[in-house]
Formats: sequence, structure tokens, C-alpha cells
Amino acid sequence: MLPFQLSSKEVIVLCGGGGKTTTMYALAKALAQKKRRIIVTTTTKIMQPTAQQVDRLIDGDEKHILDTLRQEGAPAPGEIVAVLSDVQHNKKALGIDPHLCDTLFYQDYCDYLIVEADGAARKPFKAPADHEPVIPDTCTTLMYICGIDAVDKPLDPQYCHRPERIQALTGLAFGQLVTEQAVAQVVASPQGGKKGYKPGMRFIAMINKADDSSAVNKAVSLAGEMLAAGVEETVVSAVGCGRMAIIHRRRKPVAGIILAAGRSSRMGVNKLLLPWNNGNTVLDEVIKQASAAGISPLYLVSGAERERIEKIAATQGISSVFNADYAAGQSTSLQAGLRLLDDHMAAMYILGDQPLIPASIYRRVLKAYQLSDKDIVVPCLSDGRRGNPTIFGPNMRRDIKALQGDIGARPLIKRYESKVDFVPIEDFSICIDIDSREQYEKYRRDICASID
Repeated sequence: MLPFQLSSKEVIVLCGGGGKTTTMYALAKALAQKKRRIIVTTTTKIMQPTAQQVDRLIDGDEKHILDTLRQEGAPAPGEIVAVLSDVQHNKKALGIDPHLCDTLFYQDYCDYLIVEADGAARKPFKAPADHEPVIPDTCTTLMYICGIDAVDKPLDPQYCHRPERIQALTGLAFGQLVTEQAVAQVVASPQGGKKGYKPGMRFIAMINKADDSSAVNKAVSLAGEMLAAGVEETVVSAVGCGRMAIIHRRRKPVAGIILAAGRSSRMGVNKLLLPWNNGNTVLDEVIKQASAAGISPLYLVSGAERERIEKIAATQGISSVFNADYAAGQSTSLQAGLRLLDDHMAAMYILGDQPLIPASIYRRVLKAYQLSDKDIVVPCLSDGRRGNPTIFGPNMRRDIKALQGDIGARPLIKRYESKVDFVPIEDFSICIDIDSREQYEKYRRDICASID
């Protein structure tokens, strides 16, 4: 069974660790069963393929390879042909030039060209060196593979290939446990899993070695982290056990909308403009944490004291929209933000007066939405108190547009409780906003003391 739909003709490039070669042959076999013409190769090194893995092996220089294909014929429907430049005495097979990959594809020698583009020394997780991966220009699908067995293992050469590269991308210390977030960070990085990715390519992260129920659960959780980090597609697999597609997920696009239009009438001053820490305002801190969580795109809805609010947003690279009806209540700001989004996008609503919420909570809510089949995601404490930020999927747009007054989206959460995924988060910051001078002074004192 194929883990995902493919076009009728593709160049599929495999990078990373955790079972690339096994995946290459499994993918080739699945496509061959559909009577497609398959060439497998590498731009690095692999072990010489066996008769169980391929139907034919052609090795030699570029002229010999092309002459042999012309004389013996391209792969027949359902046939797998390995094309390599040389098989050495130790049965290590050297790869071909990426330009030859392009020739094989352009001259229609195959329907699917599957290319292994880097090495991982049999480790489940890696970050690429400067010279890798070696990706043909004709690549249509770039797959980064990692083994779930790398998670919660130390960052060292026993479990990770090029651990110094992983350290540079994540900030982890050698010997520190590799977290889901660290793996997702590497996979989503243009210097990591997406190195060599170009616009127009399809990018898929495969989480392999999910060989039992416990590993599947861990892999699904990691998939959520990857999707929240911006990875477009994830596949959970156990290729070594014959299961290429346990769970396939596509990223659901989410935009952050910071609600910063209110007048702060109870405080008498605009609370979002009050100083918070290190020369920043309350609003600065909210934008900083939301940005650090990787929420993209991120917008701000302004209203009262528009110029000062929008100047703060612009300083941090955030686009703003002015809500001329802000005095009519928060519902108008929800709607103003929504008008900025494409119809297929979900909205994460972020309150501008909640500077205590850290980036980690924004990421947890984002991850929960990526893994949920519900339309609404709401963080909550164990005692049932509900907090922020909340996410409303595209199916809720009509209901948000129908809201009136200064009530926010709470009526929708109550009305559509069966469509809500309540995410347990034991951090009181999700319920703390600043509504009085006393609250502001207390929380600012606490945060300043924690910094000191």
C-alpha cells in the first residue's frame, strides 16, 4: 500500500535516516505492483541491491548505462531496475551523477525514479552536512525520513548522525535527550530536513519504525509537532514490518490573529502599551511569544490608539488591520481578523493582554489542532476553567461572522461543545489576562522578579 497519492510520473528523493534504503525498495515494489516502470538509484552510496530487491542491475559509467538501457530496453511495466555507477569489491554501490537522474527522467526511461540522496550510517536521525543531500533538479517529491527510536535518546553518535549539526540547529547540548520538538525543528529547517527543497516540490516527513502501538502513539505525537512547525505532510510508517502508511496527515493551515483593538476602559489607560520587561510593552511580549511559537502568518487587529499599536506590530514584522468598529465589541475584531485569511485557513485567536502565555503553550495548542478532528480547540485547566489561545477551523467562519457585541467566541464554544477539543494544559497563564492596575502591577512584579 502506498503511503500517499503520487502523480503518474515522478522523481522521488529520499533523505534523512531511519530506513531510507528499506523505504526505497518498499516504495519501488508498491509502485511495481501497479505495473509502473521503476528505476532506483542513489547519488551517494548504498549496498549492492539483491535479486529480491530489484529485477535488473545496470552499473557503469553514464555512456554504458544509457547504451544498456537502449539495447536491453527501459524497465517494463512492473519491473524495478537499479542504476548505479559502480559496484565495489565490498559490495558498496556508488551513485550516479544527479544530471544522469535528470536524463533518465526526461528521456522517459521510467515512470518513477526513486533516489537515495544522502547517508546516515544506519542511524535513525540526522542533519545534513554541507555537501548533502545531492538532489536532482527534476525532483518532484522530497521525503525526509527519521526513526521514532531517536526520540528521548541522547544527542550522541550512537543514535544521531552528525550530532554537531543537530546541536547547531536545535541548541541541544551533547548528551541531552532529543525531544519531539528538537526533531521537528530539524525536519522543518531549510538547513535540516528541507535542505535542497525548492518551490514546486512536495515535501513529506516520514516517521518510521512505528513497529508497535506505543511507537505509533509516539510517532503520531511527533507528527503533530512537525505539522505545527510547518511541515506540509507527515506519514507514520513501519516499513520494516511491511506497513508503509499507518497514518498520513496533511498540515492544516493556521493563522494567528492578535486582538489588540480594545480601549481598556476599566484601567483608564491602554494596558497593551504599558511597560512589561526589558523595555518591552505588554503587547510586545505577546507578539514575541506568538512569533517564537512559529505561528505563521501572524496578524494584529488594531482599534484604540491605532498608530501606537500598529507601530509596535510593524517593529516586530507583523501586519495589522484596523477595526473601525472596535467600539462595538470584540466580535468585530474577530471578524476583522478573519477577513484577512483564505477560506481554508483556521484562526488562532490571541489576546493582546495575556503576556504570561509562553511560546510552548501556543505550540501545544497548535499541535493539538493539527492532530484533532474537531473544528475548535480550547486549552483548559483540570478544574474545567477554559483559557486561551483558541483555534477555530474554517468550518466555523459563518458562525464567527454572525457574532455581535462584546462577547468574543465563547457562545460558539458553548453551542458547539461536541465540536470542541478541550486540551488539558496545567498552566494558569492560559486564564490570566490583565484587567486592572492591581493585576498588572502584581504580574509585572512577578515576571521581573523571575528574570532577576
